[in-house]
Amino acid sequence: MNELVIPLARRPRPPRRVGPTVPRGLRWAMAALGRAAPDLAARTAGHLVFRPRRVERPFRERVARAEAAASWLDTPVGRVRVYRWKAGPALPWEDRRHQGRVLLVHGFGGRATQLAAFVDPLRSLGLEVVAFDAPAHGEAPGHTMDVRRLRDVVVGVAEAEGPFVGTVSHSMGAGAVLGAASPSLGRLVCIGGPYSLGAVVDVLSQALGLGRGAARAALDAEFRHRVGPRAFEEFDPSSHAETLAQLPGLVVHDVDDREVPFEQAERLASVWPGARLQPTAGLGHRRILRDPVVVSTVVDFMQEGLRDDESGSSGSQPAPGEPSSPPCWGVGVGLA
Repeated sequence: MNELVIPLARRPRPPRRVGPTVPRGLRWAMAALGRAAPDLAARTAGHLVFRPRRVERPFRERVARAEAAASWLDTPVGRVRVYRWKAGPALPWEDRRHQGRVLLVHGFGGRATQLAAFVDPLRSLGLEVVAFDAPAHGEAPGHTMDVRRLRDVVVGVAEAEGPFVGTVSHSMGAGAVLGAASPSLGRLVCIGGPYSLGAVVDVLSQALGLGRGAARAALDAEFRHRVGPRAFEEFDPSSHAETLAQLPGLVVHDVDDREVPFEQAERLASVWPGARLQPTAGLGHRRILRDPVVVSTVVDFMQEGLRDDESGSSGSQPAPGEPSSPPCWGVGVGLA
């Protein structure tokens, strides 16, 4: 694996507090509840986490939505809204055939069109783009969601719409994709994704002020109850090392990401043979999805796979001694 090392002079000081933005009053209340009634605090945290909040699409996403063909897909875990953007037409001087499909996967509280910046560049390669709103997200019905169910949605969409030449995922969507990793998902791009479910609970516990005592143990038990008794083992990439070794990977993460610390990307790249770690700076957790340099890097990664397919190479491993890509130092400053 060619892991990219960030020059220390350019690595910002880690933020004092990481995790989702939590109002100070709620954090104080949760911390007090965690000390007085750890089980109740864990159930309250679960209620907050597993009921994603829907956010209205901004104008740029409404344009992408209008251009997509939409349909419904029934999966074992709920109804899913599926979107398709046809491959872009070849120019008169181009001899280009249809190259396949790419899947876009949003994270918790997200929606398909959050990844709209990738649509047209991927279509320009002759790729059809498929995305979906998971249950309780976007236009899909429902009120609750967890990473196991999101993984099952990815599997269901892959069975109905795949195979894919590649999959681009964000945040917890990346965790779901890694849990569903298979050749049918193609080359994997994980943007701002967590290392594991255990790492997610670490960040959440810190953000809510629950600490590492009885309240944290109760939070672990709450996640096992809601997601599954083996949730932490199933959503740990080290458990899927053999599968990941067969899939080319690109891990894109911002060093200023406060919701999912950059260290988690480093851990993921360290257990994923052949994955490339691509850091950015100044883009945070969400703005990274529409940064032109990030979009270009992801599209180039997909194009590598198309060239490998034409030449008969799997492309799953970087060539020995191949230099790592330079950092995508984002043009923005501040957090998403």
